[in-house]
Amino acid sequence: VDDDDDVLSDLSLAMGRMVSLGGYEMSGTEMVGVGMGTHLVYPPGDGDEMVNLLEYELGNLTSFESQVFLERPRVTQAEATYRKQNAIWDDDDLVNQKYKNQTVHELLRDMTDGVSSKVGEVDIVTIAAMLKDTLERESLEGVIEGFKELQDNDNRLGRLAKDFLTKFEERSPLALAAVDKLLMKANDNSESLESCAAREKTVLMNLIKGKDYKNWVANGLEKVEWTHQSINEVSSDEIDELFGDDI
Repeated sequence: VDDDDDVLSDLSLAMGRMVSLGGYEMSGTEMVGVGMGTHLVYPPGDGDEMVNLLEYELGNLTSFESQVFLERPRVTQAEATYRKQNAIWDDDDLVNQKYKNQTVHELLRDMTDGVSSKVGEVDIVTIAAMLKDTLERESLEGVIEGFKELQDNDNRLGRLAKDFLTKFEERSPLALAAVDKLLMKANDNSESLESCAAREKTVLMNLIKGKDYKNWVANGLEKVEWTHQSINEVSSDEIDELFGDDI
């Protein structure tokens, strides 16, 4: 687990830019694999049947007092110490740690799929590792320039770079710059979920008031004429204005 945490921490900026700027859409398997989700439901049809059933069953559980922990098996002190030192857990221990009662465990076990992919085998992690040097360049301009340098390679790296470049070019340069600054600020360990959410709300509300958003709404899926032709035309003052007092 520690190794997985180290991998995710090392690639957090690369994956963040892939999703927030490059429009990378994570699958359910990927979200579980990197710890953003706990269970994956493979439902029939459009998914409503299984999701609704799961919500119904969870909502109709008996009171907490009627639910129980799984009993832990008796072990010697020596065995208990060995298990703790080597992070060896019985299934019963994991059930108690995760769900705090047996009923929830059995319901989720029966209705969801346990994804056990190693972090290093998850697609978004593999791609982030391949493009790490480019995605972690100091500036957004540097990231885009890096993709331009890679796009002509006749391999998967080149195809990925070209795909990300296309997605970048489809987006408002001002919005890209603002979202990248949000990501950089959120990467500070002193930030909380609440402070990041409040800052993001301020920026998004100001973007909605701008010309780019209005043009995007008016044009739908057609090619939009953005206020700026490239990220290089966006000034720091314009970005700071979106952040208000939180710059």
